[in-house]
Amino acid sequence: GGVGKTTLAETVYKDIKRKFEKSSLIENIKDISKQNDSTDLCKLQQKLLDDILMEKNTRVQSVIDGQTLLGTKLRGFKVMIVLDDVNHVDQLTYLAGGLEWFGPGSRIIVTTTNRDLLNYYKMNEIYFCEEMKGDEALSLFCQSAFKQSSPTHGYEKLSNDIVKLAGGLPLAL
Repeated sequence: GGVGKTTLAETVYKDIKRKFEKSSLIENIKDISKQNDSTDLCKLQQKLLDDILMEKNTRVQSVIDGQTLLGTKLRGFKVMIVLDDVNHVDQLTYLAGGLEWFGPGSRIIVTTTNRDLLNYYKMNEIYFCEEMKGDEALSLFCQSAFKQSSPTHGYEKLSNDIVKLAGGLPLAL
């Protein structure tokens, strides 16, 4: 973690959500859905339905009920959904079931540190976020620390040490 997957997904979501009929951003799924408890998954399904349908009269009674509701109620909409910090296949199964759940042109963005999840679902495109390297990491740190792209005179060694210690993680820089 810490390479900026969530930040990148949120930025993309904010930039393009208006191109879709409906949208939803569900953050911290791993933390909300500990041990893949069905009650927690129902809450996430409910949030997704509330965001997309913008109505409060549809209630999720069970994860199976939630799957049915999502699969039928969202079918006609071109949606943009971000599922952030997914760590178990059940979370994908119950929140994004299959492509047939969503209308043509829909986009589902999933952030995860669990690469094994990619084997369970047919993903159209996969992007890997990597740590920043060398000059790129130093430049980001300096922008934050000095409001310029290189270290202030006398702070070169300290800046390089901090960048090395941060391990190229943008959020640490």
